[in-house]
This record gives sequence, structure tokens and C-alpha cells, in this order.
Amino acid sequence: MSKIALKCDACGANELKRKNEYYVCEFCGSKYLIEGNSISEKTITDAKIISYYYKAAEHMLKGNYAEELKVLTEALSLDEENAITLTKIGRCYRALGFKDKALETYKKALEIDPNNGASYANIGALLIIEQNWSEAAKHYVKGLSLVDKNSDDYWIGYANYAVVVAKLGDAQKAETMIREAESHGYKDGDGCRSLAGISKKGCYIATCVYGSYDCPEVWTLRRFRDNTLDSTLYGRIFIKFYYVVSPVLVNLFGNKGWFRTFWKNALDNMVKSLNNHGVEDTPYSDRY
Repeated sequence: MSKIALKCDACGANELKRKNEYYVCEFCGSKYLIEGNSISEKTITDAKIISYYYKAAEHMLKGNYAEELKVLTEALSLDEENAITLTKIGRCYRALGFKDKALETYKKALEIDPNNGASYANIGALLIIEQNWSEAAKHYVKGLSLVDKNSDDYWIGYANYAVVVAKLGDAQKAETMIREAESHGYKDGDGCRSLAGISKKGCYIATCVYGSYDCPEVWTLRRFRDNTLDSTLYGRIFIKFYYVVSPVLVNLFGNKGWFRTFWKNALDNMVKSLNNHGVEDTPYSDRY
């Protein structure tokens, strides 16, 4: 792929690499259409908006939501019909306590782009604040169906939806959802548990390996934990140690093939042995 000596307006990198009908910044991934020896006006605008997003994110990480809002407002001035920018602005309003303004902004984003899943999920978050669980559930179901499962935003929304599920009466399903989010890197599971009013107890590594908290292998291990390990002093010590160490391991290595392969081989052998010794692999509800 050929390179062209034009400067990326988003990050300042000096070289863009050609890929099919457009050019890509090798540093930040911004895409550009080239007309002659210049970048088209539309892609310059898009790149400037992206650069504002970077600046806004820096303020967000520091909790400076008022400054973040100023930067995003500048981004919106470049494209007032940008649903992504509006959604980010709505989140700022929510963080600053302006719930009505946040809702208004999310609704405007959805008028522009009815498939903006993030806006549905953020409306769900507002409805959680109002304890309107049934309406929150509807918005999360709609929003999550429109968000890429490979994105962090999906698992953040999924974990927050778990709070709603718990409040609607299914704490077990909510716990399963939180564990699934944690197995995909979500780091505030305990915060969701606190909001949902459920306790923390589970098989982090097994959930990561088998892809679900509710499957025959994990049902076997959960039975063994509750009925055997939890009945002895050393077993309870092991359980507590496991709860401290396993979430860290999953967050660090859960997406690594070698990690899953290593633990799957070990757990498969353990599950087989437990089944042979009479531990069932049928559906199971934890003893809280």
C-alpha cells in the first residue's frame, strides 16, 4: 500500500497509508478520502471531531465533566447532526446532574440515528436513577441489540442492565450477567452488585473458560464449591483466596488463548472426576 505525505488532522501523524479507496492514519486509524493531493472537506471535519473526542476523553478520565462538555460542544458545532457527539454530550449532562437535559439530548440523537444503541442504553441508565425498572429494561434490550458485542460499551451496558434484572426479581440471572461481563473485561462488577443488592459468589475462571455461568461444567463446580469446599475450614479459606485472585487473572488474561486452553484442560479433568464421584451437572442455584 502506498503512502502519502499528508498530516492527520486528528493526531498530527505525518504519513497516511492507502487502503482501497481511502487513506488510513497509521497512528490513530483515522480514515480520509483524498481528492488530488488534498483531503476532502468532509473527512477533515470528521478528523477534527475525532480529535475533540480525544480531548474530551482526557477530561472524562479526570472527572472534569464540565470541561468535557465544552470540548464536545465544539465538536457538535462542526456537525450538529452527529448522533455520536450528542450521545457523549448527553452522558456529560447526566454526570453533571442535568437529567432532563441529558434525556432531551439522547432523544435528539435517536431522531438522527434510530439505531444508536448507546443512546437507548443511556436512557436506561437515567431510568435506573428514577427506579423505573420496567422501562429501563425495554431500553437496554433495544440498545444492546444495536451495540457491537466486541465493544466495551456493550459489556458496560450489559452489566448495568443486570441491575435492572435484579430489581425486577431475578437476582440469579443478574449475577450470571455480571459474571459474563466480568469475563469480558468489565471491572466494576461489585458496583453493579451493590446497586442490585446481590452478593458476590462465583466461578470466575470457569465462567471465562466455558463462556457461561450456567452450563453443565460450571453447575458441577458450583455444587462442589457449596456442598464440599464450603463445609470445611480449609475449603472456605480456598474459596476466599479464589475470590481475590481469580477476578484479577481473568481481567488480565481472560482473552488469551493459552489461558483458556490451560484452564480448560485442568477443569475438564476435574469436572469429569467430580461427575464420576456423583456430583451432578444439572441446573443449579447457588446457596447465598
